[in-house]
Amino acid sequence: SLVIWAKPHLEQSNIKELVDPRLENDYDLAELQRAMSAASACIHHLPNMRPNMKRVIQILKGENMTTEPKQKTGGGRAILLDACDVDDYTSTTYLKDLNRHMELAME
Repeated sequence: SLVIWAKPHLEQSNIKELVDPRLENDYDLAELQRAMSAASACIHHLPNMRPNMKRVIQILKGENMTTEPKQKTGGGRAILLDACDVDDYTSTTYLKDLNRHMELAME
């Protein structure tokens, strides 16, 4: 999973592991940081916390920068987090959930 591979690098700002090695050091650091910020927001484990495409474009352009993602409203729909502590939701937990869902789908 691209998300599972990238998330630790994004969290640690490990640029060398994220940048295409063919670029060598020929990239704009500010642009890369904005791309990393957009990527981090897009892989948030809660869908309602992920930015829409308009917001992604703003992040990439460096416009209207905010530090915290805005929670999208669900149009009145409640979000149920099946006893999930969002701080403890790791890539391992994600893989276990993914395997469990695949097993259920194949029954």
